[in-house]
Amino acid sequence: MELRSVRYVLAVAETLHFGRAAERVRVAQPSLSRQVRALEREIGVALFDRTSRRVTLTTAGAAFVPVARRAIDLLDVAAERARESARGQLGQLSLGFVATAAIDVLPRVLTLHRAHRPQVSVTLTECATAEQVQLLVDGDLDVAIGRDMPAMEGLRVDVVRTETILVAVPDTHPLARLTTIRPTDFAEQPLVRLPPGMSRRADLLLAEIAAGAMTGPLDPVGVQEAHQYMTLLALVAAGTGLALVPQPVAQLRQDGVRYLPLEHADASSALTLTSRADDRSPLVRDFRELILGSDLAHPEVVAPSP
Repeated sequence: MELRSVRYVLAVAETLHFGRAAERVRVAQPSLSRQVRALEREIGVALFDRTSRRVTLTTAGAAFVPVARRAIDLLDVAAERARESARGQLGQLSLGFVATAAIDVLPRVLTLHRAHRPQVSVTLTECATAEQVQLLVDGDLDVAIGRDMPAMEGLRVDVVRTETILVAVPDTHPLARLTTIRPTDFAEQPLVRLPPGMSRRADLLLAEIAAGAMTGPLDPVGVQEAHQYMTLLALVAAGTGLALVPQPVAQLRQDGVRYLPLEHADASSALTLTSRADDRSPLVRDFRELILGSDLAHPEVVAPSP
């Protein structure tokens, strides 16, 4: 049973006129009439009573038409679902994200994506940037928002936005009276940091500061590790040490902490969007285009605490 013939039968049933039905479906009347007769022969019953003056549905036709109309409607829905899927507007997407993205970018990403793609379900996994690589390679993540993801074979990495790295200082510390922090100010200061690898850019900056290429080696008097930024800020507020944090962390507004710019030529951190380079999924393509084409490249400006 040809789909085209069923549509022709429905057009005749709605107009009760072969000429008007042919105009509706944009086909010559003789062709439409042949297709309808062929369908009647196929199912073995007449669907229409035809006279020179009128066309009416037979009892068999009256039984056939509503069921056929529902079937056509379902096929139209199926076709549209297929088109939506091909455009990346339908399905399920697995998204990884670093903790700092959840402060500012992630809520905006989800709100934007939900507004434009309400039929796409997004599952979320919080994971460090280093963990995202294997999860992407293994197919456990479709796309990931990370921090300072390096270029890597097999992965496509784009920068969503660049954020300033700030120095978190206890507000009772003498350095808190400054307007900026210089690398030399870290001499003989205790530090608070995340475990190695969890904040790649901060690790590199601290290593560069400690190496003291222009000022001579700077030796911190101690390093305390914290596994989460809230813990890190609490330790800074308690006077445990100084910390380097990406700009969104300042939005957490921890009492007892002052955030100051670092005098460094590249005191910045890139928030990155990563997926598999060979991924041809329309969902991933559409997500990347939507996010990278948005205004998410502008982080909230956080002034130093008074």
